[in-house]
Amino acid sequence: MLYLQPINCILMTKTNVLYGIVALLVALNITILLVVLGKAQPPQDFGHRPPNLRSLIEQELQFDAQQKEKLSELIDSHRAEISELDAQIQKIRGTFYESLADNQSTLAQQNKLLQQLGQLQIRIEKGRWQHFMAIKKLCRPEQLDDFSALTKELVRALPGGPRPPHRPRHD
Repeated sequence: MLYLQPINCILMTKTNVLYGIVALLVALNITILLVVLGKAQPPQDFGHRPPNLRSLIEQELQFDAQQKEKLSELIDSHRAEISELDAQIQKIRGTFYESLADNQSTLAQQNKLLQQLGQLQIRIEKGRWQHFMAIKKLCRPEQLDDFSALTKELVRALPGGPRPPHRPRHD
C-alpha cells in the first residue's frame, strides 16, 4: 500500500497541473475574444458620405414622383460631367507626377499643369454649385427651409468637405 501512495501523489500533481493549464487556456481565449469583440468600431459617419445622397435628398425634402424623376435626371447629368472632369484631372495629375522622373521638365511646364488642375477643380466646384441650385429650383416654396437645412449635410458628404479631427495615433 505504501508503494501506491507516492504514485497517487505524482498523478494528483500532474492532474492539477493539467487543470491549471486548461484554466489558463480558457482564460486566455476569453481575453482574446473580449479584446477582438470589444475593439472600437469606426464612427458611423466614417467616410462622411451617406449611403445614398439621392435617397437622402428625396426623403428630407419629401419630393413627389415628378420631382424625383427630375432629380434623377439632374444627378445622372451631374455625375457624367464630374466623371469627365475627374478623368481629365487624373490624366494631368499623372503627367505632373511623371515629371518627377523627367529631369527635363521645367518649372514653367509644372506651373502650367498645376494651373490646368486648378481650373478643372474650379469647374468641378462651379458644377456642384449649379447642380445644387438646380435641385433647389425643383423645390416647392414649402420645401425651401428643409433644403437650407439639408445643405449642411450635403457639404459634409462632398469630397473634401469638413471632417472631424483625427483621433491621435499611437504608433
